[in-house]
Amino acid sequence: MMFLKYSFRAPNYSWIYNRNMEALLGLVGVIVGFMLSEFSQSWRARSRIARARSAVTNELRSLQGQIPQLKEICDSAIKELRARTLLPTLAVPAISSAYDAHIEELQAHLTVKERNCLHIIYSRLKVADEVLSELEQDFRAAMTQGVFDDPFEAFADRLTDIYQSYDVINKLIESFIKGEPIDVFRIEKK
Repeated sequence: MMFLKYSFRAPNYSWIYNRNMEALLGLVGVIVGFMLSEFSQSWRARSRIARARSAVTNELRSLQGQIPQLKEICDSAIKELRARTLLPTLAVPAISSAYDAHIEELQAHLTVKERNCLHIIYSRLKVADEVLSELEQDFRAAMTQGVFDDPFEAFADRLTDIYQSYDVINKLIESFIKGEPIDVFRIEKK
């Protein structure tokens, strides 16, 4: 009867189940933590890009206010050159701090037309700033070296080109702000 005294019971495997459950919960925790981290990084990156895009767009709006002043300086200098006198054309350079600070980060998030449009806007502004800031020095050098038959007319023509360039810049800025950037290099027609 001793044999009956000890009954046979099914083995208790709950410790194995508990260990597997702990491992599974740990793995789920790692996966959820990784996903939350990636989501957070992605959200921060999108926020950063949105802020950079907004900064450049706001800078373009500021440029729309600055361009009439630059055109007025050009117009006055053209009139003076045609009247055979030289008017200094020193002006505050066009704003480009947001563009300079964010263009590298923004490039991957802009369309080809947007990127090209911004490139032309800021390149034309840079050229115009250089012409305006160096006009007096270049004019005096041309006068002493006798480079042009009529330096007054030559420099008036140069400033007329800059004046017209400001009109093009304004048109490009307007198209970018509207979200319909002009295809400056006609990429879509090729």
